[in-house]
Amino acid sequence: MQRSLLFRMGIVVKSVLFGMFVIVAFRLWQIAPMLAIGRTVYHHSPGHCRLVEGIENGAEDIATLPNGLAFFSSGLDFPAGHLKYPVTGKIYTFDFNHPGSSFVIVYTNIAIIIKILDENPKELTIEGLSSMNPHGLSLWQNDKGDTYLFVVNHPPNGEECVDKFLFDAKTNSLVHKMRVSSTEHGFMEVVNDLVVVGDNQFYYTNFLHKQLPVAVQKFGMIAWGSVGYFDGQKTSLVQKGLLLPNGINISPDMKYVYVSHSGHAEILVLNRLSDGSLSLKNSIQIGTRGDNLDVDPITGSIWIGAHPKFMQIVRYASDPNTYKSASQVLRVNMKDGHFVNMTEVFADDGSFISGSSSAVYYKHAMLVGTVFTNLMYCEVK
Repeated sequence: MQRSLLFRMGIVVKSVLFGMFVIVAFRLWQIAPMLAIGRTVYHHSPGHCRLVEGIENGAEDIATLPNGLAFFSSGLDFPAGHLKYPVTGKIYTFDFNHPGSSFVIVYTNIAIIIKILDENPKELTIEGLSSMNPHGLSLWQNDKGDTYLFVVNHPPNGEECVDKFLFDAKTNSLVHKMRVSSTEHGFMEVVNDLVVVGDNQFYYTNFLHKQLPVAVQKFGMIAWGSVGYFDGQKTSLVQKGLLLPNGINISPDMKYVYVSHSGHAEILVLNRLSDGSLSLKNSIQIGTRGDNLDVDPITGSIWIGAHPKFMQIVRYASDPNTYKSASQVLRVNMKDGHFVNMTEVFADDGSFISGSSSAVYYKHAMLVGTVFTNLMYCEVK
């Protein structure tokens, strides 16, 4: 009798262990493509590329006005407090119309020295806010021609915020006008990016959920991410059950919202309804972990800064000064919310530029930002 009981218990234990093995194996099979362990990244560029001097703490997200003036966030510490060195959050502008370097000849007693002076980029003065930990950003111009910059901000007190600024071109400053915070509004977990669709209306991505450890959500493929909407008064969730939703943007006709569903290496195309809610139209497999999205206002093409090597970006995020991460830029051509074709515009194994997170295009030129390190300017031939 005792032997029979032990035999049965042994079968149960073996069955449980086998079941656990199957679950773990299935999870590994699921995340294997995301890890991209065997992928090789070969360097190529659309023309001459150079690193922009003066930017050493990244350009996580970039947005451009129709006149070619680009705004970008720098000095991100995300998750807040994880970097091993101090950084200061800043917002800069870069003028695509004057990207080149000017040459100044300096005469000395021994030789003629040519110095290269570059007017770009310019740091903006921030008025009405004591500190910034800027992440995603989005521009909005109202009917009067005023320019507003909305920025995802991670203050040291643990809040998740979206701050609205008025851009003053005369004083080269940002004047704080409004804050939407997780203290006053629900449905703001770990906010990554946003896209503005009205004077005080915007969609935003909750990249992670605060109730679960980061590693569990990333490697356990726990789809607790979401897309939120602020209608000017209150926040609400308009898409749930997403795995690491990252960048977000909108088509030029404002009919379709694009979301970088990075956990599944795809772009979600969402119909924008009259009440602000979203419905899935289709998805585009891009085969890489897309970060921020920028939409060309003329062609409607989506420009994507991406991370082709998952484990590299994980190590890079832990210590950007020590580890390198491959970089990639994709251009996805769209028509009426449907995929047309896709081109890899730029790629690098991390030796030249590491951790690409954003890419914007303007008149045969391109800016590529990174999460924590530098900024690159390229000619696009």
